[in-house]
Amino acid sequence: MEQIYRISDEELKQLQAAELEILIELDRICRKYQIQYSLDGGTLLGAVRHKGFIPWDDDIDVIMLREEYFKFRKACKHELDHKRFFLQDYRSDPHYRWGYAKIRRNGTELMRPGQEKLKQHSGVYIDLFVADNVPDNYMIRSFHYLFCFLIRKMQYSEVGKDAEKNYVKKILYRMLSKVPRDTIFHMRNWLAARSNRRRTELISHYTFEYPKRCRYGLPRKCFDEMVEMEFEGKRFFGFKDYHSYLFGHYGDYMTLPPKEERIPHLEIKRLKLIEPDTFSISIIIPVYNVESYIEKCLNSVLEQSYKEFECILVDDGSTDKSGIICDKFAALDSRIKVIHKKNGGLVSARKAGLKAASGQFIGCVDSDDWIEKDYFENLIKAQKETGADIVAGNHYRDIGSGSYTVYNRIPTGIYDKENILSQLIYSGDFFEFGMPPSLCTKLIRKKILDFTQMNVDENIFCVEDGAVTYPSVLEADKILITDICGYHYVQHQGSITKSVGEDDLIKLKLVFDYLEETFKAKHVYSELKYQLNQWKKFILLERQIQVFDKSSSDETILSPYGGILPNSRIVIYGASFLGQTIDRYIKHMKDKCIENVLWIDRAYDNFQSQGLPVYPPEEIQNLHNEYDFVLIASVTERIVRSMKECLLGLQVPENKILWFSKKFIQDDEVSW
Repeated sequence: MEQIYRISDEELKQLQAAELEILIELDRICRKYQIQYSLDGGTLLGAVRHKGFIPWDDDIDVIMLREEYFKFRKACKHELDHKRFFLQDYRSDPHYRWGYAKIRRNGTELMRPGQEKLKQHSGVYIDLFVADNVPDNYMIRSFHYLFCFLIRKMQYSEVGKDAEKNYVKKILYRMLSKVPRDTIFHMRNWLAARSNRRRTELISHYTFEYPKRCRYGLPRKCFDEMVEMEFEGKRFFGFKDYHSYLFGHYGDYMTLPPKEERIPHLEIKRLKLIEPDTFSISIIIPVYNVESYIEKCLNSVLEQSYKEFECILVDDGSTDKSGIICDKFAALDSRIKVIHKKNGGLVSARKAGLKAASGQFIGCVDSDDWIEKDYFENLIKAQKETGADIVAGNHYRDIGSGSYTVYNRIPTGIYDKENILSQLIYSGDFFEFGMPPSLCTKLIRKKILDFTQMNVDENIFCVEDGAVTYPSVLEADKILITDICGYHYVQHQGSITKSVGEDDLIKLKLVFDYLEETFKAKHVYSELKYQLNQWKKFILLERQIQVFDKSSSDETILSPYGGILPNSRIVIYGASFLGQTIDRYIKHMKDKCIENVLWIDRAYDNFQSQGLPVYPPEEIQNLHNEYDFVLIASVTERIVRSMKECLLGLQVPENKILWFSKKFIQDDEVSW
């Protein structure tokens, strides 16, 4: 007797997971192209009775009307992720004989007994049934049923001629197997075309037998309206009038079968599943009052060439339409989950997203940024090739119509936590990060973030990323530095403006105290102390530059620049973080009578659109040297050199161009 494969409980879970993956892809395409479908059979019953798989069920069924299937098939030609999936019907697979379609998972195998000789694609699948009208006239309906029965037997004949045990039936199947496959489908298509000319009372998928209680078909009215329903924590579509449909199928469908019948019914000859460590990504996006930007962000996520992800949107108590927009996108794509919570800040939002995440790796995106189409595909490919726990890339900083690249200054390659420490935070050039702290430019193994992210104090509201990124490096066995660049950090006015109160200093001290404690606990503080102090210096320059004047005994201000005397006339070159900080500081120092006579930046048009009085660098020529100093408002030495060249080209005297003094850069300690 032929050996039948007995699936284990663990394999059943893996099989269900693979089938759910296929269903998510089908749902994504259907939502995008407004194609109507419903969960079918035991899958629909599972959604209604169990909010997911019937615990012992081993397949997924979906049904759609023939006109919807044609739309779906057309969309799949360019939309289906062909690396992972294959839409199988008699047109796409010359060896396929069944009257309904399947979507198969590439790289897997699920072989039914008796089908070993068939050369068709045999991956794990979900069934996609195509529904057609059934004639209303009883007599015609009976002939229609017999015709469908004959077609069904002809399709099965290629299997039945070998698998059938009854000798007479085996002979009949051998005779039927002589009918060309294409002829069988021509007959089926002719029958469907005739029946679909007008709406009828019943529908049926012709080549799959219904139970006797509904042998001719099920109510056509069920297809008139679909509703979302929960299935395994996600949202898919099903008949609004599911009762009529399920009662026809199962009778008293809410009553569980006897215990002895609660076993998988799918007979399997061979089974090969995707390895349990299949790569998947959870993308976490905290959302707070970004209604003007969130749609561009989410569209860029949904257009990713890598499809094996879920996207968790954490609406952190938005008071604008951000939460509504999130819900709208979730309704369009089942890969999107939305969490609505009270406002608690970025750390709190990311913790909520991490708790809901099921991916092995976590990617972060800020809700006012966007990513290029191949961003996550490139990151996960690099991870697969190396087995890295953290993959770090570069990013673009978009300012208006301009953009420049922010690089990892650590050379590309694989590192462990010991040999990356010497340049982890500070590269040695003021101020260039070794590894920029942004979580958005990294792919990090979830089990690491389950420790590092969850340990961060939710009262940290400044430079939150660094409180997670650098401790995560200390927990990783393998860190990969790459030249991948596909993340666009978009600099808005709202993302620049910072408070100038003492409160901000308290918040900054909180995060740096946390990092000091973490580094000490990991016994790496002595190696990272200087780097950490340089980072403090960088942050204070951008946000709280007045701190450096507190220890000064003279009347000058802006001591990092060597000190500016009262009654000086200055030009600020640079309108990003540091430039805005200097502008605010000068306005608050009225007693010093320092006058900002001009504010310039190459991206002046962007800053003007944000309401800032910023002009092109060429405007400095109209001052005719009637100023004392030009302050270069950048903390990055590499950019400063370019800005200085620009000023010299505009005939600005070199002795009037100021940047941070050597003494300031070289000082080890930073006092709060």
